[in-house]
Amino acid sequence: MMNTNLKGKVVLVSGAAGGIGMSIAQTFDKMGAHLALTDLLPLENILARVGKTGNKAIGIQGNLTIEEDVDNIAKKTANTLGRIDILVNNAGGNFTEDGRSPAKWLEDLTVEEWDFIMNNNLKSVFLLTRAVVPLMKKQRYGRIINVSSMAGRVGTPLNTLPYSAAKSGIIGFTRSLAYQLGSVGVTVNAVAPGYIVSGPRLEKIWEERKKTGVGDQIISSIALERLGTPQEVANVVVFLASDEVSYITGSTIDILGGAYML
Repeated sequence: MMNTNLKGKVVLVSGAAGGIGMSIAQTFDKMGAHLALTDLLPLENILARVGKTGNKAIGIQGNLTIEEDVDNIAKKTANTLGRIDILVNNAGGNFTEDGRSPAKWLEDLTVEEWDFIMNNNLKSVFLLTRAVVPLMKKQRYGRIINVSSMAGRVGTPLNTLPYSAAKSGIIGFTRSLAYQLGSVGVTVNAVAPGYIVSGPRLEKIWEERKKTGVGDQIISSIALERLGTPQEVANVVVFLASDEVSYITGSTIDILGGAYML
């Protein structure tokens, strides 16, 4: 029987300030884990919601595309909480530095748009994982879960090129790293969420899509005929972190509601 009690485990979650990251943090908290939460945004909101039952929870603001910030996040987590058992690379997003959606067509994309999205979604995973892996090797234990996307699995008109490329890169990174770390007791897996509305920005986009009829088209393309929730993503992340599924590594689990089965 599956037992997702993770009491005493130390979990580092990136992109924890809202949306899917917040749900992931709260779910690990319910399972008894200690939390190190990081984001470029303030973390007071999520920190106020966790650590109520004796679990430790710390917040570390930082830019995951800057090597010095990332190294500080890993060191502060290990120094404060003693170890890092589970890393969830959740940070990312399909937006430019000033919060806009990037250009849709290849010929309109700027190098700045491409670099910003690739750095936030892929370089950040590389840097944070690289900072944490030596600790996991020393422990001879670890669980790494990377948050990719449906955009890394299938092309649709709603996916922009840099975001799709970055999220596809995460899947390749996951597979290759799983081979490197298998012999030292560290598993590496990914999840690929589909249409999940999480946070004010995506809620606004979804409302706009409903007004134009695109929302109905999206729902009709999903076998379950509904959007997914951040909690449904968090549940799969916690599943992959549990010791009961320690023979799963190098895999990507789709959380799409059957979106591209049709």
